[in-house]
Amino acid sequence: MPLYEVTHNCPLSQKQQAGLASALAAIHLKWFHVPASFVNVRFCDCSKEVVYMGGGVVSFPLAKTLNMLRAYVRPGHDNSELDGVCQDITTAWKEIVGSEGQWELHAALMLGCISAAMEYGLHAPGVADGKQWMRDHMGDFRKRAAGGDVAFQVLVESMEAGGDAVGRKGEERVHQ
Repeated sequence: MPLYEVTHNCPLSQKQQAGLASALAAIHLKWFHVPASFVNVRFCDCSKEVVYMGGGVVSFPLAKTLNMLRAYVRPGHDNSELDGVCQDITTAWKEIVGSEGQWELHAALMLGCISAAMEYGLHAPGVADGKQWMRDHMGDFRKRAAGGDVAFQVLVESMEAGGDAVGRKGEERVHQ
């Protein structure tokens, strides 16, 4: 349900993208207790786009960086949580991508703007209702898992094991 958009003008390898996606899922789980399989991450390379700052065109490499991460989440999170997420995102970026010159993260933004959502045919819960919603929809999750949906297989396995829904010992799972 949450969407993280990584807009970057520095080249990111697949390994860096995978590392960031994994880190963002773990950070979201840590702060908001949302299963990692519900965290969506999108990478947008803006290196060939026309970008404006202050009303004027920014030319590269004049602008050393336009790397930005925006997270779209449900409203109602405490500002200290959102600040913590931004700090964790910045730390993860530095560890995975770097922090000098074109590799610097320009901004990490948390936007509490998802007022309503529906995913996989289910209405998404409010900020405070997630755990009960997960219990209420376990039958739906099991049905999707039995039908071969890998994201739901990981979710169900983790919930049944009392885990954190990231996957068994951080193993990488690929949607098929």
